[in-house]
Amino acid sequence: MDNTTSSKRYCHRCGNEIPQGDFCPVCGAKQLSLTKGSSWGNMDREAMRNFRIASAIMILAQISSVPLVFSSFLGGSLVPTTQNSPNLSGFFFIIGIVVLATSLIAVAGMYFYSKSFKELMEKDNRGFSFPHTSALILIFIGVVLGLLYFVLLSTIASFTTSTATSGPPSGFGTMIAILGLMGIFGIIALVCAIGVLIGQWRVGSEYNSDLIHIGVILSIIPVLSVIGSILFFIASSKILNSIAPTEEGPISSV
Repeated sequence: MDNTTSSKRYCHRCGNEIPQGDFCPVCGAKQLSLTKGSSWGNMDREAMRNFRIASAIMILAQISSVPLVFSSFLGGSLVPTTQNSPNLSGFFFIIGIVVLATSLIAVAGMYFYSKSFKELMEKDNRGFSFPHTSALILIFIGVVLGLLYFVLLSTIASFTTSTATSGPPSGFGTMIAILGLMGIFGIIALVCAIGVLIGQWRVGSEYNSDLIHIGVILSIIPVLSVIGSILFFIASSKILNSIAPTEEGPISSV
C-alpha cells in the first residue's frame, strides 16, 4: 500500500493539500494536528451546511413572528372592559397557535445550529462547546415557552368571555404562575441565546467572514434580527462553495 497517500494532510478551512508546515499555502490558515489521512474539509462542509439550513429556518421563524407584533397591539386594543366581545376568544386562540408554530420553527433552527457547533467542536472543543450546549438547551426552552405562551393566551381568552365579577377572575392565579415560569425560562433562554451568538461570532472568525460578524451584531437588535439571519445564510453559502470536498486517504498498515 502507498504510504505517501496515507500521510497526506489537508487544510481544515479550504480543503487543499498541505505538503509541509503548520500553515496552508493557499489560504494561510494555521492547522491543527492531523493524523493519517484525516481531513477537515468534509467536516467543515457539513458544519456550514447545517449552519446554512439553520439560518434559512430562522429567517422563516422571524418572518412568521412579524404578524404577531401587530396582532399583540390589535389584541390589546380589543380587550374589552365589558362582555360585548364574544368572538375575541377565537382571536387569542389563533394567535396562540401561531406563537406555538413559530416557536417550533425556531426550535428546528436551533437544532441545526447545535449540529453545526457539534461538528466544529472537533476542531475547537473549548470554543464551540458552550454554544453547542446553549443551542441544545434552547431547543427545550423554545418548546416550553411556546406551550406556556399558548396556555397564557388561552387563559386571557377565557377572561374575555367571562362575566364581569368583583375580584380577580378564576384563572388569575394560573396566569400569574405562567408569567412567573415564563420569566424564569426567559432568563435562561437569554443566557443561552448569548451562547449561540458567541458560537456564530466564532464561526465568522474561523472562516474569516465579516458578513457573519455583521449578522451577529444585527441579531442583537430585534427589528433587524431577520437581516442578520439573511447575512448568515449568504455568508455560509459562500463559505460552503469555497470549501472543496476532500477524501480521506487510506490508512496504511505496517
